[in-house]
Amino acid sequence: MRVNHLAGERVITGFCRYLDDMIRCDDLRWRFSQRICEIESLR
Repeated sequence: MRVNHLAGERVITGFCRYLDDMIRCDDLRWRFSQRICEIESLR
């Protein structure tokens, strides 16, 4: 979510969602293999 301050008020100017794929690496840590941002709304 993106929030801007306009004329002293907070206004949401956009929001999105992330579609993530993760993999377990040799060091047993999880890492992103892919991240897609789907924009839902922009103002």
